[in-house]
Formats: sequence, C-alpha cells, structure tokens
Amino acid sequence: MLRKYTLCLAGLLGLILGGVGCGGPHRHTGYLGASWSIVDSRSGLQGDCQWAGISEVEMAARDVHTGEDHFFSFDCFAYQGLSYPLLESDYAVALYGYAPTGELVGQGTWDVGVTFPVYWDSTTPVPGIVYVP
Repeated sequence: MLRKYTLCLAGLLGLILGGVGCGGPHRHTGYLGASWSIVDSRSGLQGDCQWAGISEVEMAARDVHTGEDHFFSFDCFAYQGLSYPLLESDYAVALYGYAPTGELVGQGTWDVGVTFPVYWDSTTPVPGIVYVP
C-alpha cells in the first residue's frame, strides 16, 4: 500500500514541477518588419517591382551578439514583410532585390554599425529602403 502512495506522490510531483517550467530557460522572441520602394534614378519618379525587374526581396538579419544569420524572402509586390520570430537581441539588416532568374538586381543597407533591436513580443520596424536601379 505504501508503494502505491509513493508512486502516486512521485507522479503528482512530476506534474507540478513540469508545470512550473523546470525544463530550462525560456527565450523571448520578437520580429523585424521591413518595407521598400522603387524610384527611377533618371526621373526620380516612383517605380514598381516589375519596372525594376525585381520579383523577390530578401532580408538578411545578423545577430550582432552571436553572429547568427537569418534570411527571410518576400514577394517584391508586397512592398513589406515580417520576419519569423527572432530571439531578443540586436540585428544588422540588409535588403536584397532579385530578378525572377535569381540574379541580384539591387541591394539596400544602412550605415555600418546601425543595428535594430528586437524586443519580446513586439515588431521593430526597419526604415524603408529605396531601390534606385
């Protein structure tokens, strides 16, 4: 009988400890939000993705503390995109425009040393990039 109660208590203790998070630390995540536009270098007028020959925009985000790189692909015609969840940290970001053939058409970056913080359960907007083909 004592053995039956011991097993019951051990199982109950396991459920309680499992419920309070004894499985290790939990890391919080947030997002990076990007946007872009196209401008004709000759006229200065607003262009579009088709005119510039860009079908896909890729956002590259490097965690400046760990050196880990993350890549996110977006349809150019959306003119914006949201990363998948990223761990809280500071990220250096670049946007690349690709033609339907996969050829790099344009690149947008910020000043070296500029980073964008990602905070728990929020979206950090990355300033819009203007592609000037």
